Amino acid sequence: MITPLIWINNKVVDIRNLTKDDVVLEDVATTLAKICRFGGRTEYPYSVAQHSVLVSRLVPDRLAYVGLHHDDAEAFTGYGDALGPSKVEEQRELEHWIDENLIAPGFCFDWRDIKACKSADMQACALEQVFLQGRMADTIDTQQLPMTSVFPKEGVRWAKEQCRPLHWRRARDLYMDRHWELAERWVPCIGNR
Repeated sequence: MITPLIWINNKVVDIRNLTKDDVVLEDVATTLAKICRFGGRTEYPYSVAQHSVLVSRLVPDRLAYVGLHHDDAEAFTGYGDALGPSKVEEQRELEHWIDENLIAPGFCFDWRDIKACKSADMQACALEQVFLQGRMADTIDTQQLPMTSVFPKEGVRWAKEQCRPLHWRRARDLYMDRHWELAERWVPCIGNR
Protein backbone atom coordinates (compact mmCIF):
# COMPACT_ATOMS: atom_id res chain seq x y z
CA MET A 1 0.00 0.00 0.00
CA ILE A 2 1.20 3.51 -0.81
CA THR A 3 1.88 5.58 2.30
CA PRO A 4 0.43 8.95 1.31
CA LEU A 5 2.90 11.18 3.18
CA ILE A 6 3.97 14.48 1.66
CA TRP A 7 5.97 17.53 2.64
CA ILE A 8 3.65 20.54 2.88
CA ASN A 9 3.80 23.71 4.95
CA ASN A 10 7.25 22.71 6.29
CA LYS A 11 6.14 19.39 7.75
CA VAL A 12 5.46 15.82 6.69
CA VAL A 13 1.74 15.04 6.71
CA ASP A 14 -0.57 12.22 5.67
CA ILE A 15 -2.53 13.34 2.61
CA ARG A 16 -5.71 11.91 4.14
CA ASN A 17 -5.46 14.52 6.92
CA LEU A 18 -5.46 17.45 4.51
CA THR A 19 -8.51 19.55 3.71
CA LYS A 20 -9.46 21.63 0.70
CA ASP A 21 -7.98 24.63 2.52
CA ASP A 22 -4.55 22.99 2.25
CA VAL A 23 -4.80 23.11 -1.56
CA VAL A 24 -2.95 26.30 -2.48
CA LEU A 25 -2.71 27.32 -6.14
CA GLU A 26 0.94 28.41 -6.03
CA ASP A 27 1.99 25.17 -4.29
CA VAL A 28 0.15 23.04 -6.85
CA ALA A 29 1.48 25.08 -9.79
CA THR A 30 5.07 25.00 -8.51
CA THR A 31 5.02 21.27 -7.89
CA LEU A 32 3.43 20.42 -11.25
CA ALA A 33 5.97 22.68 -12.99
CA LYS A 34 8.78 20.60 -11.47
CA ILE A 35 7.32 17.18 -12.40
CA CYS A 36 8.39 15.94 -15.84
CA ARG A 37 5.91 14.23 -18.13
CA PHE A 38 6.67 10.67 -19.28
CA GLY A 39 8.88 10.13 -16.22
CA GLY A 40 11.45 12.47 -17.81
CA ARG A 41 11.77 10.30 -20.93
CA THR A 42 11.64 13.18 -23.39
CA GLU A 43 14.37 14.99 -25.27
CA TYR A 44 13.80 18.06 -23.10
CA PRO A 45 12.03 18.41 -19.73
CA TYR A 46 8.33 19.09 -20.22
CA SER A 47 6.23 19.57 -17.13
CA VAL A 48 2.83 18.39 -15.97
CA ALA A 49 1.95 22.09 -15.57
CA GLN A 50 2.53 22.69 -19.30
CA HIS A 51 0.56 19.55 -20.16
CA SER A 52 -2.35 20.79 -18.02
CA VAL A 53 -2.37 24.16 -19.79
CA LEU A 54 -2.40 22.35 -23.15
CA VAL A 55 -5.35 20.18 -22.07
CA SER A 56 -7.21 23.30 -20.94
CA ARG A 57 -6.79 24.67 -24.48
CA LEU A 58 -7.93 21.46 -26.20
CA VAL A 59 -11.16 20.83 -24.25
CA PRO A 60 -14.42 22.63 -25.01
CA ASP A 61 -14.49 26.08 -23.40
CA ARG A 62 -16.88 25.06 -20.61
CA LEU A 63 -14.34 22.43 -19.44
CA ALA A 64 -11.19 24.55 -19.75
CA TYR A 65 -10.93 25.24 -16.01
CA VAL A 66 -11.37 21.57 -15.11
CA GLY A 67 -8.98 20.61 -17.91
CA LEU A 68 -6.31 22.80 -16.33
CA HIS A 69 -6.77 21.06 -12.98
CA HIS A 70 -7.26 17.50 -14.26
CA ASP A 71 -3.78 16.33 -13.10
CA ASP A 72 -3.52 18.41 -9.90
CA ALA A 73 -3.52 15.27 -7.75
CA GLU A 74 -0.02 14.58 -9.10
CA ALA A 75 1.17 17.60 -7.11
CA PHE A 76 0.47 15.46 -4.05
CA THR A 77 1.40 12.00 -5.36
CA GLY A 78 4.10 12.60 -7.98
CA TYR A 79 3.91 11.45 -11.57
CA GLY A 80 2.39 7.96 -11.91
CA ASP A 81 4.56 6.67 -14.76
CA ALA A 82 7.54 6.52 -12.44
CA LEU A 83 5.88 3.84 -10.28
CA GLY A 84 6.11 0.14 -10.94
CA PRO A 85 3.04 -1.69 -12.28
CA SER A 86 2.12 -3.04 -8.84
CA LYS A 87 1.54 0.50 -7.52
CA VAL A 88 -0.45 1.93 -10.42
CA GLU A 89 -3.91 0.93 -9.13
CA GLU A 90 -3.15 2.20 -5.62
CA GLN A 91 -1.88 5.46 -7.14
CA ARG A 92 -5.10 5.83 -9.17
CA GLU A 93 -7.25 5.26 -6.10
CA LEU A 94 -5.27 7.81 -4.09
CA GLU A 95 -5.42 10.37 -6.92
CA HIS A 96 -9.18 9.82 -7.25
CA TRP A 97 -9.55 10.46 -3.50
CA ILE A 98 -7.44 13.63 -3.81
CA ASP A 99 -9.45 14.86 -6.81
CA GLU A 100 -12.77 14.26 -5.08
CA ASN A 101 -11.86 15.46 -1.57
CA LEU A 102 -9.17 18.12 -2.04
CA ILE A 103 -8.73 19.44 -5.59
CA ALA A 104 -12.34 19.80 -6.78
CA PRO A 105 -13.63 21.33 -3.53
CA GLY A 106 -10.50 23.49 -3.22
CA PHE A 107 -10.87 24.89 -6.72
CA CYS A 108 -14.70 24.85 -6.86
CA PHE A 109 -15.57 22.34 -9.56
CA ASP A 110 -17.31 18.98 -9.82
CA TRP A 111 -14.65 16.25 -9.74
CA ARG A 112 -16.76 14.12 -12.11
CA ASP A 113 -16.03 16.62 -14.91
CA ILE A 114 -12.42 15.41 -14.97
CA LYS A 115 -13.55 12.35 -16.96
CA ALA A 116 -15.00 14.64 -19.62
CA CYS A 117 -11.46 15.94 -20.23
CA LYS A 118 -10.03 12.50 -21.03
CA SER A 119 -10.11 12.78 -24.83
CA ALA A 120 -8.26 16.12 -24.73
CA ASP A 121 -5.80 14.58 -22.27
CA MET A 122 -5.15 11.75 -24.75
CA GLN A 123 -4.78 14.22 -27.62
CA ALA A 124 -2.28 16.28 -25.60
CA CYS A 125 -0.36 13.09 -24.83
CA ALA A 126 -0.22 12.24 -28.55
CA LEU A 127 1.02 15.74 -29.42
CA GLU A 128 3.68 15.51 -26.71
CA GLN A 129 4.80 12.16 -28.10
CA VAL A 130 5.21 13.73 -31.54
CA PHE A 131 7.01 16.90 -30.46
CA LEU A 132 8.90 15.72 -27.38
CA GLN A 133 9.63 12.07 -28.08
CA GLY A 134 10.01 12.22 -31.86
CA ARG A 135 7.20 9.81 -32.72
CA MET A 136 5.73 10.10 -36.17
CA ALA A 137 2.13 11.32 -36.04
CA ASP A 138 0.99 8.51 -38.33
CA THR A 139 2.22 5.90 -35.81
CA ILE A 140 -0.21 7.08 -33.14
CA ASP A 141 -3.50 5.19 -32.95
CA THR A 142 -6.09 7.90 -33.60
CA GLN A 143 -8.93 5.43 -32.99
CA GLN A 144 -8.39 6.18 -29.30
CA LEU A 145 -8.79 9.90 -30.02
CA PRO A 146 -12.01 11.81 -30.73
CA MET A 147 -10.64 13.06 -34.06
CA THR A 148 -9.08 11.63 -37.19
CA SER A 149 -5.80 13.50 -36.74
CA VAL A 150 -3.42 13.97 -33.84
CA PHE A 151 -3.27 17.68 -34.66
CA PRO A 152 -5.93 20.12 -33.41
CA LYS A 153 -7.84 22.52 -35.64
CA GLU A 154 -5.34 25.26 -34.70
CA GLY A 155 -2.72 23.42 -36.74
CA VAL A 156 0.72 21.88 -36.44
CA ARG A 157 2.60 25.12 -35.74
CA TRP A 158 0.26 25.98 -32.86
CA ALA A 159 0.59 22.47 -31.43
CA LYS A 160 4.38 22.55 -31.67
CA GLU A 161 4.48 25.88 -29.84
CA GLN A 162 2.31 24.46 -27.04
CA CYS A 163 4.79 21.61 -26.58
CA ARG A 164 7.87 23.83 -26.36
CA PRO A 165 9.70 23.02 -23.10
CA LEU A 166 9.84 25.85 -20.57
CA HIS A 167 11.87 26.52 -17.44
CA TRP A 168 9.85 25.39 -14.41
CA ARG A 169 9.28 28.98 -13.22
CA ARG A 170 7.84 29.95 -16.60
CA ALA A 171 5.68 26.80 -16.63
CA ARG A 172 4.40 27.63 -13.13
CA ASP A 173 3.56 31.20 -14.17
CA LEU A 174 1.82 29.98 -17.34
CA TYR A 175 -0.27 27.57 -15.26
CA MET A 176 -1.20 30.24 -12.69
CA ASP A 177 -2.01 32.82 -15.37
CA ARG A 178 -4.26 30.30 -17.11
CA HIS A 179 -5.95 29.48 -13.80
CA TRP A 180 -6.81 33.12 -13.10
CA GLU A 181 -7.90 33.75 -16.70
CA LEU A 182 -10.34 30.83 -16.49
CA ALA A 183 -11.41 31.36 -12.87
CA GLU A 184 -12.59 34.87 -13.65
CA ARG A 185 -14.93 33.53 -16.34
CA TRP A 186 -16.06 30.19 -14.95
CA VAL A 187 -15.72 30.03 -11.17
CA PRO A 188 -17.64 32.62 -9.16
CA CYS A 189 -16.89 30.89 -5.83
CA ILE A 190 -13.09 30.99 -6.19
CA GLY A 191 -12.56 34.43 -4.61
CA ASN A 192 -8.92 35.19 -3.90
CA ARG A 193 -7.73 31.55 -3.49
